Parts: sequence; structure tokens; C-alpha cells
Amino acid sequence: MTKEQEKHLAQIVEAVTLRILAKYRRGQAEHGGNLWDRPSLPELHQEITDLNTYVITLDYQLRVCDEKLARAVQILSAAVDDKSFQVGLRLVKEVWTDLHRQLA
Repeated sequence: MTKEQEKHLAQIVEAVTLRILAKYRRGQAEHGGNLWDRPSLPELHQEITDLNTYVITLDYQLRVCDEKLARAVQILSAAVDDKSFQVGLRLVKEVWTDLHRQLA
């Protein structure tokens, strides 16, 4: 892997590790006892339901952003020729392109 890919992987591992540590400790403070002694399947079903709800909601939110950015690009493209304006427009187009690619 490239150095950039290794750095990206390290960022992911660090973020996940920090989240797991925080979540586990919050759960221990709230529920106590040993996690491995508790029934996991009912809790897992609830977490999967929550995850699906959040994923569908995020998808909707991103699609709304995609539509707004597409409209902004359309409006700005027909507007001014000022250099700084064009730089801003290129940035908006770049963000929209990235977002649109993720939603494809």
C-alpha cells in the first residue's frame, strides 16, 4: 500500500478504536456487569434497526445536499466572470462532483 493509503488506514483504526473505547465505557457506566454475560442478540437486533434508520436518513440528507449543490452550480455557471468567483465556482463543482460520485 502507498504511504497515503497507510495513513488513511491508520486514521480509520484510530477513529474506530476511540469510538469503541468511549462507547464501551459509557455502556459499562450505564449497565454495569460483564458484557459477555448479557444476551447480545436482542441488543444487536435493536442496533441493526437503528443503523438502518441512520443510513437511510443520511442517504436522504446527502441527496438533498446533492440537489442543492447541483442547482448552485447551475446558477453560478450562468452568473459572473470574476476570477475569484470562478475559483469559488470550481470548488463548488468539485464538492458536488465528489458528493455525486458517492451517491451513484
